[in-house]
Amino acid sequence: MKITISIELIWQIAMQEAAAGEFKEIEPDHFFNALLKFSELSIEKISEISHSPKEADDLKDNIIKIGDELRRCNIDSTDVRRKLRSLLGSGGNPYDGGQLHRSSSSRILFKKSANLAFENGYDTITPLHLLGAIFSTPTPAIKNVIELSALESVNVPSLTPLLDKFGRNLIALASSGDISKNDNRSAEKKLLIRLLLEKEHKSIFLIHESTISFQDVINNLAIAIHKKEIPSSLNNKKLIDITVLKDHRNSQNTSGITSWQLAEEASRVNNIILIRGISDNQNDFLRLKIELKNKSLQNIIAITPGEYKDFIQNDREWRNLAHFIWISDNKIGELPDRL
Repeated sequence: MKITISIELIWQIAMQEAAAGEFKEIEPDHFFNALLKFSELSIEKISEISHSPKEADDLKDNIIKIGDELRRCNIDSTDVRRKLRSLLGSGGNPYDGGQLHRSSSSRILFKKSANLAFENGYDTITPLHLLGAIFSTPTPAIKNVIELSALESVNVPSLTPLLDKFGRNLIALASSGDISKNDNRSAEKKLLIRLLLEKEHKSIFLIHESTISFQDVINNLAIAIHKKEIPSSLNNKKLIDITVLKDHRNSQNTSGITSWQLAEEASRVNNIILIRGISDNQNDFLRLKIELKNKSLQNIIAITPGEYKDFIQNDREWRNLAHFIWISDNKIGELPDRL
């Protein structure tokens, strides 16, 4: 996983901390002290050490976020940094001017940071992910200089705040036992998993005769992902259901938020499969077609046989954009002749 320019700078500060303390490797304690020092950097002087406006913006943004997080946890960065240095003492290996590398503990720390980033939909490790990983498994020295009450989960800003608020996380519901499995829909689940693995088409239309049959298939998929009964490439996928927002005129949708807004947000990350519906009008189907052409978001889209006949059947272009699964009470698979 990639790292931000902020992490590169924190790494340099951590190496300086290890060298000054005469340690032969960079330990997690040094990365924590580097984060503390990073939070104290002057925003006004960042532009002077940056190679581009983009780098400057990244540094300024992360300095503010780390500072805010430390204050939220009642951590005085200067005081804690000095206490930790004193507690660590000398490593007994005078710095010879060469490159210092991460210890095995620090490499594990970065793996945890990468996992935290991935779980939150990021493709880069940020300082907040590093701080979160440190807080999740603090070293004895860090525990000694910080009140245990401060070592709580770090608030990693979500890339999908609207989805978090208006979507239903079906994997979480499967984990808590709030959705149930329908053994009569195992064939549809297997077919759905197989199609989700294909690279050519990112989206799948489920043509259903009833909402119940559609939901049974989706619930079976969510339970399979939760139980890891799927190929590894689908591990850690989030299955987010926004079908209630398929139409902003829907009486159940009083928020004013539309499925288009949520789909745009979901496309920013790479770990979401979006469960959605669509309004039964030509303009929305045309808009969806454009979206499927231009975005890499994985969708499972619920439509009725009537919507398929009216807006998709006679347009061959749809076949190049998505897969289609027919769900009925009697059989699955290919579309019946009457459609």
